[in-house]
Amino acid sequence: MSLPNIPLSNESCDAVFLIHVIEHLPDIDRQLDEIKRIIKPGGALIIATPNKRNLVGKNPEDINNFDHQNLIELLREHDFNSEVYSIVGNPHVIAVHNRKRFFAQHIPITQKIRKYVPWQLWDRYILQGRLSSKDFSLTRSFDLNSIDLLAFAIKN
Repeated sequence: MSLPNIPLSNESCDAVFLIHVIEHLPDIDRQLDEIKRIIKPGGALIIATPNKRNLVGKNPEDINNFDHQNLIELLREHDFNSEVYSIVGNPHVIAVHNRKRFFAQHIPITQKIRKYVPWQLWDRYILQGRLSSKDFSLTRSFDLNSIDLLAFAIKN
């Protein structure tokens, strides 16, 4: 996936959201410059992305992977002042995450199996119960159990 020139005027947006997108962008510098072009001064870029220090497994569609520090550095290079938060799961979430990691790392055909098994069955086995927003917390500190990163970046 590549973002073309965005057909919006310079400094015409108050905010841009990239929710599990940035890891797929092939020319990230050009594309962040294009996003910066359309955001008003003081406007926000909000990014959610997997934490590379706690990935389930290698996603062949991910071109970029970030931890706290290199996400902050990337945004600083593009003239954004940012704070990066950890999205941390409770023990049930961590158990689910570890089951996913086990399958991804030890059973090579996991991706193929998932194509043929109805998602309801897959989720019932992997999740072993439902997850909701109450199962997650947001923290400013670096956390080894952080599943995702959430960046709030303000255009200087």
